[in-house]
Amino acid sequence: MTGCASAKSQRRQTSGQLLILVVVSTLLVSVLPTVAGDKRTVVPDSALVIEYDVREDRVLVTLRGLEADRVTRDDAVRIVSLPGNQRAIFSQVRLFRQQIARRHPRSAQIGRALFDALIAPIWGDLAGKRIIVVRPDDILRELPFQALVSPSGKYLIESLAVLYLPHLDRRLSRGKADGAGQVSGRARLLTVGNPAPGGRLAGDRPVTQRSVAVPPLPEAELEARVIAGIHGDEESDLLTGRYATEAAFRELAPHRRYIHLATHAVTDPADPLRSHYVLARSGADQNEDGRLEVREIRELQFRAEVAVLSACETARVSRDADNQITGLGLAFLEAGCQSAIVSLWETDSRRTANLVVRFFETMLKCDGTGPVRVAAALRLTALELIKNRATRHPYYWAGMSVIGQ
Repeated sequence: MTGCASAKSQRRQTSGQLLILVVVSTLLVSVLPTVAGDKRTVVPDSALVIEYDVREDRVLVTLRGLEADRVTRDDAVRIVSLPGNQRAIFSQVRLFRQQIARRHPRSAQIGRALFDALIAPIWGDLAGKRIIVVRPDDILRELPFQALVSPSGKYLIESLAVLYLPHLDRRLSRGKADGAGQVSGRARLLTVGNPAPGGRLAGDRPVTQRSVAVPPLPEAELEARVIAGIHGDEESDLLTGRYATEAAFRELAPHRRYIHLATHAVTDPADPLRSHYVLARSGADQNEDGRLEVREIRELQFRAEVAVLSACETARVSRDADNQITGLGLAFLEAGCQSAIVSLWETDSRRTANLVVRFFETMLKCDGTGPVRVAAALRLTALELIKNRATRHPYYWAGMSVIGQ
């Protein structure tokens, strides 16, 4: 229990943690939300699964029912053929992402055009639904459907929650998924923030990992500390700096209901299985090099209800040498997590900290369990930000999505 002991000793050394939490909440610009008592999530009795198939000259949409959190085995409700030029869709999706990332005031115009192309023809099927489960294809995997704009000027997420069902070529092990959400030991949460890759506290200077400069992430450390404070000291394991080792993560994460990882992520297009999260090294052990790779995550046995992955582009997927779709976020599902919150593009640590802390605060007040609860909680978090003129733009909330089994 080396990792757990380190986490405990770290908390003992921080005698002024309560004071730190107060300072942190101020620095993060009112990250702790006020969620109205009447906003407890009601898990929907049914939802709609929307599968997109992007063709060269059209988009095929298959609509299926979702009962008791499972896709029905019956034939599709219906199949819709939408007119659309593949190149035009590619162009619009990429422009939409760019405009959101730049906080462009006219991003809503592209969002409305994409809504008209992809949602409007099936809008009637969504009547009465509280959640849609989107299985995107091709370039649509990069599209934040939650930020599409309806004719009334509202974002799609203002009408319903959005859960993404990724295409997984690799079959999930039932042994990993069984017992998901059940935890052993006292702590339900493992939160990791601002690891020191070289085994040292990051401080103010970048450290290096295999000749790559890795700047410190002080906002990520504050994010982790606040989230640990939300859950409470007795139900949290907090790992930061030199304590946030790969060995500690491997030891603790498989037994936690909630996993939060705020660090750098490195994608490797040439070898996707070596894409990794940056953690601290575990002494002289060469097998614990501080690079938590996709291939290593796949072999773990998670029982978590959700893994919140606060790192850049954790939603990105690509095909490995065996032509299987994989990615930094998908690996957590393959290892048994019920759901994961992933980022669609490069993240701003302060903005992401604001969103993620609000999400954890909201989720603990939501009814239900599993991916549906996570998607509903992320929706409520987005609604709180949309209400505020300063954070209404999708730049502040659309970059994080929920993927689930």
